Amino acid sequence: MAETDHAEFVRHLQAEKLQTQEARTRYTIQKLTYVTGLLGLGSLGIEATQLLDSRYLLLLAPWVATAHDFYIMGEDYSVKRIGAFLKAQGASETERTWETWIGRRRDPFAPWAMPLLTTLVYVGALLLSQGLGQPVTTGPLYRLWMVITPIPTWASFAFYHVLRHRLAQAWGASAPAAITGPLAALRRTVSDEDGRLTHAAVSAAARLLARTQRDPALLEVFGAEYARTEYLLNVDRDGTPVPAANETVADFRRLAEATPDFGRWFREATLSDGRATLLVARWLCHAAGFRHRTVELFLDHPALPDHTVLQVRGLQKAEAPGLFDLPAAGHVSGTESVEAAFSKELQEELGVSIGAVEQLAALGTYAYADGTNAEHRTVYRGRLSEADWLKLSAGDDELLAITCLPVHKLQSLIAAQPERVASGLRGSFGLYLAARAG
Repeated sequence: MAETDHAEFVRHLQAEKLQTQEARTRYTIQKLTYVTGLLGLGSLGIEATQLLDSRYLLLLAPWVATAHDFYIMGEDYSVKRIGAFLKAQGASETERTWETWIGRRRDPFAPWAMPLLTTLVYVGALLLSQGLGQPVTTGPLYRLWMVITPIPTWASFAFYHVLRHRLAQAWGASAPAAITGPLAALRRTVSDEDGRLTHAAVSAAARLLARTQRDPALLEVFGAEYARTEYLLNVDRDGTPVPAANETVADFRRLAEATPDFGRWFREATLSDGRATLLVARWLCHAAGFRHRTVELFLDHPALPDHTVLQVRGLQKAEAPGLFDLPAAGHVSGTESVEAAFSKELQEELGVSIGAVEQLAALGTYAYADGTNAEHRTVYRGRLSEADWLKLSAGDDELLAITCLPVHKLQSLIAAQPERVASGLRGSFGLYLAARAG
């Protein structure tokens, strides 16, 4: 139910965004219509009485334009605020990717049209009023009008840009220009090496570190995950650990000694065969595309053989909030075994021990990549007893709910609405179907 509520809320938000865009367009048209009318009537100079002299409409035109600017900027800010929310909580990965992409490529010209047009209206009203002469251009009130009329236009426009900047900072709408180059260079290097940890990749990370050392505020682009002290083993597409070259380890030691913060980026470790390597911080894996290990579990329902157990991801999760996912899945930390990670995830997410899972079997492995997230996934399948099913609990506070679906219904859901299903469940479902068919 919670997942349905989330999807319904997002749909309402998308509809509200469209309505707000329409309102912004409507206010823009009204601005042009009213201002044109006021300037036209004012220029006629029709004088019924002193109070009804149409020439005074010229003085009113810029203020009407400014009032409309407040409405236009308000609607425009609402559109960007909704877009920023959808970037993090959108109904699909495609929508979130689009909101991120468009957020970094805003139209730089359209926002300037509002104050420039209003200023043009002010200049036009000024010239027309002076051309018409008395009584409009006499007295201190006219001089006061000349001085203060442009102020609200540009003051509100400056404040509007402050609000947009704060929104961008709060939601990470775009990476600061100072970090874009070094980060893009690191991503290209890692991509060229197919997600592998190489000497060139560590050197590129060191250059990015140097830039953040000069301006620590740039680290905000990596979000809350930067504060996590979890390190992951870099592996190739087959899941084989990638050892670090001797020169790479030596460079890391030198840099970590000179700049202790580099220890939040990499950590030295020893593989089971005695070779040295560097573990990569979880946040850096996701920011740069280093391939790392994950483990995933399908659980058959104990009483309904045609049903499979699912979780609904927490709404506060950065990735795939509110979507259906496997009941237990997570990263394999450091050099720990896949089995140890599997046992830990079961306890953290479902509150059960690995001994509670019957008929446990490995279904296979596969490599996955999406943007800068590259994983080697190991997939398991098991079954809970009825007693353990009743004890099942959402042990992880990032897990919203536990539910179950008939397998054929889940298959139809993935085919018809893949945006409602997290990538782990979508990617691993083929292995699960093959195991059930066998």
